[in-house]
Amino acid sequence: MILATVRESVRSSWGMFNAVERRNIFLYILGIAFYKFGLEAFNGSILALATNRYDYDAFLNHRPAKTFERVGLLSGLNQACQCVGSIMIAPLVRRAPARLVLVVSVVLFGLFTGILMVVDAATGGTIMPPEFRGDHPAMDFHYYGDYNTDGIIPIYCVTGLVYGMVELIRRIIPRDIVGGNIQKLRRLDAMVHVFYETSGTASAFCTALALIPTLGNNYSFIITPVFFAMAGATWFFIKEADTFQPPPPPLMGKRPTYIKAVFVSFYLFGESIWTGSKLLLTNRRFIWLIPGYSIAFYGHRYLENGLAPAVARRYLGHSAWANIIVGGSNLGELLAQNVSPLGAVMACLYTTYIVTYAIISPLLGQYIDSVYIKTGGRDGGDIHSAIHNVAGVQYSVMAIIIFTSTFIPKGAWRINPKMLFNQNLDADLEVTEIGDGIDLKKKSHERETSLSTNPRDRESW
Repeated sequence: MILATVRESVRSSWGMFNAVERRNIFLYILGIAFYKFGLEAFNGSILALATNRYDYDAFLNHRPAKTFERVGLLSGLNQACQCVGSIMIAPLVRRAPARLVLVVSVVLFGLFTGILMVVDAATGGTIMPPEFRGDHPAMDFHYYGDYNTDGIIPIYCVTGLVYGMVELIRRIIPRDIVGGNIQKLRRLDAMVHVFYETSGTASAFCTALALIPTLGNNYSFIITPVFFAMAGATWFFIKEADTFQPPPPPLMGKRPTYIKAVFVSFYLFGESIWTGSKLLLTNRRFIWLIPGYSIAFYGHRYLENGLAPAVARRYLGHSAWANIIVGGSNLGELLAQNVSPLGAVMACLYTTYIVTYAIISPLLGQYIDSVYIKTGGRDGGDIHSAIHNVAGVQYSVMAIIIFTSTFIPKGAWRINPKMLFNQNLDADLEVTEIGDGIDLKKKSHERETSLSTNPRDRESW
C-alpha cells in the first residue's frame, strides 16, 4: 500500500514536466549527487585532519592542546567566507548563463580542494601506512606533511569563498530549468533534496568507514576534485529555459564593471542587514524568527562542526567517525532587486547565525579544551562535563527558547490555524504593508500588468 502510494506520487510528479525538462532535471540531479558526494568527503576529511594535526602538534611540542578552539575558528571562518562568496558571484549570474557560471565555479572549487594534498605531498606527507589501517596509534601521525597546521585556515577560507559561489548558483538553476512555475519548482526541489541528502549520507559513511581508514584524512578527499569535475561536466549539458532576467539594481547602472558590481553587492548586503534588522525587531510577525531560524540554524551547524569532532576524537578515539554523526550541510544565499523585505529579513537572519557561530564556536571549543586539560589531558583527561554543558544544557535551553518563540505570532495559540495576522496560509500574499511602508510583495495591479504584457509569465504564476 505504501509502495503503491509512493510510486503514484513519483509518477504524478514526473508527469508534470515535459521531455526537455525531464532531461535537464535528470542531468541536474545527477550532477547534484556527484557534487554532494565530493563535498561531504572534503568537509569531513578537513575537520578530521585539523583535529588530528592540532592534537599531534601539541603532543610533539609538549604543550596543552587547543584543538577545538582552533577547529571552531576554522569552521566559523569558512562559513563566513561562504557568505562573502555568494555576494561576490551574484554579479556574474547577471552577466553570463547560470549554468556556465556554475560549471566554472564547481571546477574551480575542485582545484582549490586539491591545494592541501599538494602542500602535504610537497612537505613529505604520504598515504597512511598499511600497518596503521587495522589499529591506528592514538598519537602517531608521522605520515602527515611537515607544514604549519594553521595554514589550513586560509586554504579552508578560500575554499569557503568558492563553496558559497557554487551554493548560490545551484539554487538558481531550477528556475532556469522549469521557469517560474511554482508547482514545478516545489516538485523539483523535493526531488533534488532527496537525492542531495542521500548522496551526502552515503559520502559521509564512505569517507568515515572506507576512505579515511585506508588513505588517512590527509588524502581521503582525493575523490573530491574528481567528483566535482564529473558534476561540472554533467551540468554543462543542461539546456536552460528562456527565463526572465531581472534588471540590475539602479545603483549599478546599465552595464557596470564587475568590480563596481561587487562593491554595490556588498553595499546592498549591508543595506539588507539594516532593513532586515528593523523588520525583525519591530514586528511581532517576524521577531520570533530570530530564535526560530538563526538560533536553530546555529545549533544545527554547531552539532555538525563543533560537537561531532569533539565527541568523535575524545569519546570514540577516531576523529574520522565525526562523519557518521554528521547528516549533511546546507546554507543560503542573497540576491535581490536593490533590497526587498524578504531578502533583507533572510540576510539579517543568516548573518545573525554566522556571527553567532563565529563567536561562540571558538569559545566553546576553548572551554572543551580547558576541561580536557584540567582532567588530565593526554594522561586520561575526559570531556564528559564539557559535553554535558555545551550539548545537554545548551541544546535544552535552545529548545525551550525556540519552542516558546513559536507562540509569539498572532493566532499561534490556536490548533492548526488557517490564518495568522488575518492572512490565508494557503494562498500567496498580495499586498502587506509592514514597518515603514515596505511592501512584502508586488501590488496586485503590477502583477496583472506583468501578466498581460508577457503571456509566458502568465503560466509561471
